[in-house]
Amino acid sequence: MLTRDRVPAQWRAAFDEETATSGGVIATGPGSVMINSPEMRRRANHLANYLRNESTLPKKIQELAMLTTARAMDCPYIWNAHAARGRHEGLSTSHHEKVSKFA
Repeated sequence: MLTRDRVPAQWRAAFDEETATSGGVIATGPGSVMINSPEMRRRANHLANYLRNESTLPKKIQELAMLTTARAMDCPYIWNAHAARGRHEGLSTSHHEKVSKFA
C-alpha cells in the first residue's frame, strides 16, 4: 500500500488530491493500483467523473456497459460494485441474468 512518504515530491500534490477523502491511503479496489501513479490516477478520475456525471449517456446504459465489461473481463470487484447501482438505475433482474451468462 502506497503512503505519502513513499511518493516522490513532484507527485505529492496529486497524491494528496486523490487521497483527500480516504484519509491519505487507498487500500482497496482499482484505485489502490492506480494511486501508484498519482498523476495518472488524477487524470483518469477526471475522465471517469466526466463520463459518470456530465455525459448525456443515460445512467442505466452506463451501468449496463460497466456490468457487460466487468463480465467480459472477469472482474468480480467491478461487477459487485455496479450490480446494485444497475438495479437502482432501472436494470431488471433479467438484464443482470443475461449479462452474467455472457461469455
